[in-house]
Amino acid sequence: MGRFLLGFIIVAASFQAASAQTPTPSPVATDPVGFLALNIQGTGGSSSSALSFLGLSFTQPVAYQATLSSASGTTLTDSKASWTATANGFNGTTGAFYIELLTGSGAGMWSNITAAGTNTITTAQDLSSYVTAGTGYKIRPNWTLATVFGATDQAGLFGGTASTADQILVYSPATSSYTTYFYQTSGIGATGWRKVGDGTHADQSNAYFNPTDGILVKRQQSSNVSFSLAGAVKLGQTVLPVVPGLNILSNVYPSGNFTLGTSGLQASGLGGGTASTADLVEIYNSATGSYSIYFYQTSGIGGTGWRLVGDGTHSDQSGAAIPFGQGLIIQRKVASAFSWVAPQPF
Repeated sequence: MGRFLLGFIIVAASFQAASAQTPTPSPVATDPVGFLALNIQGTGGSSSSALSFLGLSFTQPVAYQATLSSASGTTLTDSKASWTATANGFNGTTGAFYIELLTGSGAGMWSNITAAGTNTITTAQDLSSYVTAGTGYKIRPNWTLATVFGATDQAGLFGGTASTADQILVYSPATSSYTTYFYQTSGIGATGWRKVGDGTHADQSNAYFNPTDGILVKRQQSSNVSFSLAGAVKLGQTVLPVVPGLNILSNVYPSGNFTLGTSGLQASGLGGGTASTADLVEIYNSATGSYSIYFYQTSGIGGTGWRLVGDGTHSDQSGAAIPFGQGLIIQRKVASAFSWVAPQPF
């Protein structure tokens, strides 16, 4: 299985309570589960705020697994399922879910579920071209503010108002903007998770993350914060969408074997060139407050391969790690999107 994170524990029983809230899954092998320490850097008293890029390198447990019968547009059909006959279908009333294809040409592709019928689900993206009769799939709950950071901020972020509390920022390439959340302990409205700029002060506990989202945390306190995330290990390859411009993504695997060279980025379509023309992969070091910026060189001094911007030795960087529990930035300079097919690294 390769090098998993230190302290990894296989404890399938940990999620019996969570699984009970979702439809009874088809008989499947249980994914290995464990825990991950997520670290948020404090300011150390040297600045007004400090940034941390988190990656949720675990998934929530599988809620349902089977094979699809057919697909048309954004409608996927499993003729043997009867989701609305259960107390907890996938129509959004019990939270947000997403589907991942397991087999066929679309293995590793995923889409959020927007609606569900008796044996159909509607997805945000059209996956129909990747589906044939017998295509395997899994349905999982999305991570939310409450399931990652705790319904009452058990993670220990500093609460307050929109201006004084620690902030959680999620970037949307579609709108080129951030959605910012905080844990409110004072001000208008009750205590709980809130969204900056939301005049209704609505509870945001169930605001969800996409499975490939990198999460930016802006801490305004001197001390560091660490908390544990318990989850399931995602098996199989994963498809991460990369669009022109800024992308903030997650390392979805809890493995120290995930490097630039094994990531599949270059083979998937990352634009190569020189330090000034190639797509850039940026990994933020919270402790130093600086970025390591990499690119795939196809021309210039030093030959072809992964290189570090500013490294006059032009040394090979294919072994540079993409850390688990952390996010990364891809600055896409090419004017077209591509699907990053990340192989399972263990």
